[in-house]
Amino acid sequence: MRRALARIALVVLAVAIVASIAWQQVYSNEARIEHAYATCMSQFGGAARAPAAAPATEAGVPGATMAESLGKAMTDLAKGVTAGMSAAVCGAVRDACRADFDGAVCQNALAGFR
Repeated sequence: MRRALARIALVVLAVAIVASIAWQQVYSNEARIEHAYATCMSQFGGAARAPAAAPATEAGVPGATMAESLGKAMTDLAKGVTAGMSAAVCGAVRDACRADFDGAVCQNALAGFR
């Protein structure tokens, strides 16, 4: 009888530990905030689209290579600025949620980045 109760107690303890870990990883406020932040970054900053392939140019035309270089530099600059702005916006949302989880900003962000 005692062994059976001890086994039941161990099973209940194991289930409680697993449930606690799962709750902290998925359902806790911090986990929800980090999930929203990761979704925000992947939606706005993490997945930069690759530029379309440039048409082939003649090897002896210096103006064409200069234009390609300038175009590539401008594309890289735009990607960098966009990624920086996305990180700032997503970071601000994460900070707002940590400061006031039940606030309107946080709750709207959590609803938007599910």
